Amino acid sequence: MKKSQLLIIFLLSNFLFSQKTDSELTKLKNYPQKDTTRCFLLDQNIEAENDQNIWIKYNQELKKIAQDKSKSETNPVLKKTYTKYL
Repeated sequence: MKKSQLLIIFLLSNFLFSQKTDSELTKLKNYPQKDTTRCFLLDQNIEAENDQNIWIKYNQELKKIAQDKSKSETNPVLKKTYTKYL
């Protein structure tokens, strides 16, 4: 009885986790602007991603946006935000 309960809990938690990831991925796909919001979405997807190839892709994009924007940004608050993502 306990094994079946654990299996159900495990399957349910995987299902709930996968929906969150799909939602975050959809937000990322629907937000093409290269700004702090995109950096935030990339960071969220990096934390949730298990596939190393996808994780590396998101990380490279995040690094490029953060490097480019931290050099060109004149607003000190935004500059600090981009630097945080580096």
